[in-house]
Amino acid sequence: MGRAGTGQAPPIPQRKRVWFVRHGEAVHNVTRDSTTRDPGLTEVGRKQASELAQSGALAVGAELIVSSPMRRTLETAALAMPDATVPRVATPLLQEIGTSNADTGRPRDELTAEFGGSEGFDLSEVDEEWFVKPAPWCKQRRIPLD
Repeated sequence: MGRAGTGQAPPIPQRKRVWFVRHGEAVHNVTRDSTTRDPGLTEVGRKQASELAQSGALAVGAELIVSSPMRRTLETAALAMPDATVPRVATPLLQEIGTSNADTGRPRDELTAEFGGSEGFDLSEVDEEWFVKPAPWCKQRRIPLD
């Protein structure tokens, strides 16, 4: 049935193509050392992200890049989608849920210094303690992880 009382067909919803991309190889993926806080990509990881950019697969009609505020995901997004005209947003809603240092992000001011300038990530959704996660043994207690 169409729009109520008009006899017209309902509007066709606009379709969006959504790509989910895992970050490139990160340092802790290779070393198996999860004690380094918020590790970045390895050379292999940077090459993986750059090759994704060269493939052009993500550039077709891209309207928005959304990333976790983790260093490895921001690096991957910046290298895989180098077109700075596409808006880039970082949101803690996509962060790792693990509690190791490798899965714990850094303060917003550090991220802004590294990714907020020419990389052009909007970090407005990232509050100062975004990386503080609920302690796994107590639902009511929150602890900072260093």
